[in-house]
Amino acid sequence: MDVLAFLAAHPGQVVSQLELFDALWPDTVFSPGAIQRCIAQLRKAMGDNARSPVFISTHSKRGYCLEVVPSNKQTTLTKGQIKKGSWLIVSLLIVYWLFVDQQVTKQYKLTGKLTPITSTSHYDFFPSYSSDSKTLAFIRAQNGLTHIYLKDMASGAERQLTKQAHNFLSIVWSGDNRSIFFIARDLSGDWVGQQVIDAVQAKEVFRLEGIGDIWRVFPKGSGLYYMLADIPVNKKPITKIKHYDLKTKIHTDILVSSDEFTPYRIAMSPDQKTLAIGGESPENKIEFRLFNLKDDKLSNPLASLPLGFTEINWRPDGDALLVHHLNQLFSLTLDGKFTTLPYNNYQRLVNPVYHPDGHKILMSLTEQDTDLTIFNPQTGQLHKGIDSDAEDNLARFSPNGQSIAFVSSRTGTQQLFMTNKGLDISIYTNPDNLPIYRAPVWSKGEDKLAFSFANNLFIYNVNTKSLRQINMAETFTSVLDWYTNESRLLIAIKKNNISYLSQYDLNTQTIVDLIETGVNYSARLSNTDELVFHKNRVLHWGKRTFLFDELPEISGMIYPVEDELIFQSGRQIIRFDGLNYSVMANGMPEEAKSIADVQSSHRLLLNSRDNQSAKIVALE
Repeated sequence: MDVLAFLAAHPGQVVSQLELFDALWPDTVFSPGAIQRCIAQLRKAMGDNARSPVFISTHSKRGYCLEVVPSNKQTTLTKGQIKKGSWLIVSLLIVYWLFVDQQVTKQYKLTGKLTPITSTSHYDFFPSYSSDSKTLAFIRAQNGLTHIYLKDMASGAERQLTKQAHNFLSIVWSGDNRSIFFIARDLSGDWVGQQVIDAVQAKEVFRLEGIGDIWRVFPKGSGLYYMLADIPVNKKPITKIKHYDLKTKIHTDILVSSDEFTPYRIAMSPDQKTLAIGGESPENKIEFRLFNLKDDKLSNPLASLPLGFTEINWRPDGDALLVHHLNQLFSLTLDGKFTTLPYNNYQRLVNPVYHPDGHKILMSLTEQDTDLTIFNPQTGQLHKGIDSDAEDNLARFSPNGQSIAFVSSRTGTQQLFMTNKGLDISIYTNPDNLPIYRAPVWSKGEDKLAFSFANNLFIYNVNTKSLRQINMAETFTSVLDWYTNESRLLIAIKKNNISYLSQYDLNTQTIVDLIETGVNYSARLSNTDELVFHKNRVLHWGKRTFLFDELPEISGMIYPVEDELIFQSGRQIIRFDGLNYSVMANGMPEEAKSIADVQSSHRLLLNSRDNQSAKIVALE
């Protein structure tokens, strides 16, 4: 039956004995007699004649061919043969359908095995296969320099493609496999370039004029489709899918974000007729939609997932999407059905993409170590805060500065911890792998912690070690601070695709909106419950406002401490009392990247620079 099934999968084709043997009995010494016996048994069962074959014909010195329908030869069949042949043809069609169906299923069935493709101490990411799968392109960050590399998949040889280092963000092959388009970022902004495989220098295709970031680019014919995103602090985001004509050099808006849908991720279908899009809905979900490039029509949502880091790509047959959501992989069919793919690994994955044959998925597996240190800008002293072998971030001092609540991915998912007398205590293990967007907050009495994972609000009692979950509306996104009377929280919500800073009453469970913001929201409360935030280059401190032009450039958050504000400006640390500003520290410690929290003017919590590496692996 295996021989028949293999022949049925190649109807009308001559299949050699060796090809049959290798397919059905791999790793076995070739025996022509075994194939000949199988063919003889099949002919006997079919009532077929080797000299005047109807179903299986022999091609001398070449092999065998399954003639699913009778040949044009004048062959007289008995009624029994006709009846048997009719049933046989139906059976062969069933066998053929089952075999092909099994092959397609097998093609996309993964075992969960991970095989290294690159193995270095550098940061290798964004794998991209040429359409013939002979060459793998990827980006490698090494010693502060970023280049595009090529790997010959037959020999395993790697070579650096680009001569000049740039901050490469993503890459994609041209349709003819002769060049690679890329997105790069420098001090003047984002730009798209093209590196011809045999050329010495890359050329600039276009440079972004105005504000925003270019996230992905896809070539099609004489143009490029790309995603443009502008996500300012405390302001509504604007995202656009655009087209750039390589001949006329004209940029055209294809799809612009609205109150109904904000696109963030795009992927070009294998036939280049459709864009798959992932974006935010008014219901605080990630929706997956299709955009027909012929009639510029956006489909209704195929499916949705909770908000969280998401990437999308296509399966090579164009019948399903590859979805990466919060370190999990899914296959999403075009009729909206999710299937979980077998990826179970504590390391964070990024940039998953199918092999052109569809039998494996390439991705970048990252190892990232981010620590938290305590810094006194007055003395310059630096002390260990939180130090694990994973990402420790989203941290907040207790009011007296003796404890720190923080998020760590040391177990492979984001979990909440707090320090107590030098020990890290687990608060919430996050069994459902939900996203957390902002640091936990302490009550003024230091006996409670409030935090949010996805749309869930939690209150942890430090003394009783009890955890209370409050059912919030789907509009809730994060908790930002605790008011002094401890009955109210400053939170962020999102409704009708518009974000707000709001006040939540723990007793009445009611919400009062304070001000419209954006998905990149940031705010704190002063010790007198004044709302502190910045928007549209204006600093708001309660009822007072200050123009950015009157202050050093603000990098990141603003931290109210007693009667002043502390913030980062480049590598400097600035203090501002409402009248004058001064430099607390001319430079941050070399190993520090940014401020995580401020407890007092002499006790700052800093995020360390990332110590990271990544390798490209195949999920088979």
